[in-house]
Amino acid sequence: MRELSAELLSREAALFPIRTAYWYVPRNVVGDPGHNDYQADNPPFGAVFTYHLRDGYQSMEEERKALERAVAAEEDVPFTDWDALEAEMREQGPAVRVVVRDESGSVFNRVDGPTSAGLHRVSWNLRHSPQNLIGLGSSGGGSGLWALPGSYTATLIKVEEGQTTELTGPVRFELVPLREGALPRPSDQVVASFRDAVVAFQHDFARTENLLDESLQKVEALQTALERAEDDDPGLASRLYDVRLELLELREALSGSEAKDEIGERDPPSPGNRLSVASRGLTTTYGPTELHRSMVEAGRNELAEIQVEVERLAEQVIPELERAVEATGAPPIEGGTAGA
Repeated sequence: MRELSAELLSREAALFPIRTAYWYVPRNVVGDPGHNDYQADNPPFGAVFTYHLRDGYQSMEEERKALERAVAAEEDVPFTDWDALEAEMREQGPAVRVVVRDESGSVFNRVDGPTSAGLHRVSWNLRHSPQNLIGLGSSGGGSGLWALPGSYTATLIKVEEGQTTELTGPVRFELVPLREGALPRPSDQVVASFRDAVVAFQHDFARTENLLDESLQKVEALQTALERAEDDDPGLASRLYDVRLELLELREALSGSEAKDEIGERDPPSPGNRLSVASRGLTTTYGPTELHRSMVEAGRNELAEIQVEVERLAEQVIPELERAVEATGAPPIEGGTAGA
């Protein structure tokens, strides 16, 4: 065993065998035990990966600082030229990641880990990588959907200067239910199909919501531009006012009443409300019920009607209003398409 360990530790990287991971939804069930209680962290939830890096990987900045620390006290620290400093600022990485794949070989998630030399341990929270729409300037965060019981593999990789290198693996491990529930749960195929339907619904909803918000911002910008125009056009101001109200009505139909939300009053069902209810079918180990599945179908039907109106306003009505505002001698708005 010592020889085996020595051989493993002499490699550039080593990923050790992975224990069986237990499938459950963690809960905090501890109340207030008083002031003299002892608290400590629970063991990591999910699948735990242990790996060893012989030398580790440093960024350009880390390498430079290590060289600077090695300079004798009586010597001057050499100045790094501007091109090298610029390269440091532009560098992404290096990064070490554990890539989790399902039985089909599809990447399920990637877990970032330390890049320094030595022994490290990271855990996967049994979730898919987030599938939310990613906007410009944002990471598209959020939590992904739960994995299903089955066989998975873990592979250790390095990402440096845009290049991905497989360090070691794959190592197979099992994800098994902690215990069986009192009621039989739907099959994995039913859960997977429902999961795909919810993600598609979520993407369509987000695209419609984003387009609606962008359209509303553009109309309000056009109102401001018209107020600064060389020519008065009361009729155009009235049209902009009406389109803004139409967009606000569509936003209420999409996500509910802002006035009611302020005081917690219930809204009639909306696509946003139905998406919220449907998503709860993926937050337990039981799986979706008939109610959850019906919410997806009803919500997507309601969303389709709203999508048509939002796209009509964004693609036909608002560009026409932009051209009309431009004709009054108003200042241009950012992202405007008038005259294109």
